[in-house]
Amino acid sequence: MLTLPTDDLDAIGHIHRRWIELELAGNGLEVLQFCTDDVRWLVPNAEMIVGKDAACSLLESDVQIVELTTEQVEITGHGRLAYKTSRYTTRFVSPESGEILAASGTHLWILHKQPDAQWKVALVTWQPAS
Repeated sequence: MLTLPTDDLDAIGHIHRRWIELELAGNGLEVLQFCTDDVRWLVPNAEMIVGKDAACSLLESDVQIVELTTEQVEITGHGRLAYKTSRYTTRFVSPESGEILAASGTHLWILHKQPDAQWKVALVTWQPAS
């Protein structure tokens, strides 16, 4: 099994927790600080989004997140490559109806350790539950 040093696991865990905090606060664009310049977003049933600038349209949203929880978070990797998987549940206010809806599924990040030893998310994707 692939393993990372504790410092790397802690750094990636910190990014994960901070990302959720930013989304809950309605600051989705700020998560881009944790991404590589050429980050890929594999959005279900849509075209791949490449780069921070292109991701802005995805992250600029009038959807208000009420609650975001993750379970079964696993971080693993080797050397300068890591991945994080989890199950998620997001409750949000529908901009159309104002009612609270929920979405759940699985989530994947692929991360690269940069020359300055900082971890950056290079790929984000998720699969909604059926």
